[in-house]
Amino acid sequence: MNVDDYILKPVNPAQLADVLTKITKQMASSLEKEEHLQMASKQIERNFSLLRERFCLEWMDGGLSEVEIREQLAFLKIPDRAPSTLGVIQWSGNSRGKELLSERDRQLYLFAIENIVEELLSPYTLVKFRDHLGMLVVLLWDPVPADAIEKMDAAVQTYLKITLASQFLTGIEGVTGVSNMYQQARTSLYKEAHLSPFVRLAKDFIAQRYSNPEITLEMIANEMKVSPVYLGRIFKQELGIPFVNLLTHTRIKHAIHYLSTTDMTIIEISEKVGYDSQHYFSTAFKKVVGIAPNQYRKEGTMHS
Repeated sequence: MNVDDYILKPVNPAQLADVLTKITKQMASSLEKEEHLQMASKQIERNFSLLRERFCLEWMDGGLSEVEIREQLAFLKIPDRAPSTLGVIQWSGNSRGKELLSERDRQLYLFAIENIVEELLSPYTLVKFRDHLGMLVVLLWDPVPADAIEKMDAAVQTYLKITLASQFLTGIEGVTGVSNMYQQARTSLYKEAHLSPFVRLAKDFIAQRYSNPEITLEMIANEMKVSPVYLGRIFKQELGIPFVNLLTHTRIKHAIHYLSTTDMTIIEISEKVGYDSQHYFSTAFKKVVGIAPNQYRKEGTMHS
């Protein structure tokens, strides 16, 4: 009942004074503690983004247990589960005409990139931060359309006149699997940065025009004014897979998105991702995914 002491009648003035003095000190101490807690709470609120960033850096390093990760996620008001997508974005500062920027101007560009990324991905639950190497890391908890990433790259190119290298990966296995996915994305980005200009252009060509059923290695080679044999050889040499395999995987990746997020028919999806024939699309889909498109959609509906 929150009783601190009691005094028997008749009241002894000295005892009463002692009790009142003791209670006054306790109240003053409680008030002081409350003020300290309020100040600490305000400090936490003020530095919330910094605390999030510090935690995310530790998370990416892979040194936290599942219990520690989940406690931090709850405390920092981040969804208490693994993100659906992890992205790593880099601008080296070496875009044409930007090679000799001062550090201050380079930071301004990086800040502008962050703003564009946040604005275009703001409809989705996300956390973004810079890692130890200055790369922008984005964690997304909602399914994000593939064209949202393409729009982000295009917006940076349009407004800032610079080119980004980015790697977005899905299929993260639990909160402790995030650090592995981050390392994987960073390694892929490093390989991407060391691709020859021809291979990088060919990859961009596929990413932008995969919906065109007429796209071929010969067509891209002609646009680049190089031999198709040469382009095909260096493509496989640098990426480890033939041109046609990357084209197929790109088309199937977009088809999976349409199957999961729209009510489009299989024939509509096949045309949307660059196949003239539904039969050819279904054969390619089954070869890559292991099951037919209709079955994939049914199983996806059952799981959701």
